[in-house]
Amino acid sequence: MNYQDEQDVMEEFIIGEKKQWLYQQILKLPPRQKQIMLLSASSNITDEDIAKILNLSIENVRVLKHRTRKKLMKKYEEEWT
Repeated sequence: MNYQDEQDVMEEFIIGEKKQWLYQQILKLPPRQKQIMLLSASSNITDEDIAKILNLSIENVRVLKHRTRKKLMKKYEEEWT
């Protein structure tokens, strides 16, 4: 294995660790935020569809998603940088 291969393997490992961390953080969210983030991320469902599924307004979904992302980014910066 050459140096570039080792770098690639390490980079893939770190990406996997970060994805696992993010998933664990999403699972810890309050139910409504967790539902929105899981639907948005894993199922690639539009905000409009999420609003229909959860019986919320589209604006409410967007606000909750934005606030949750902001919260997760802050936590990420605290733990990973």
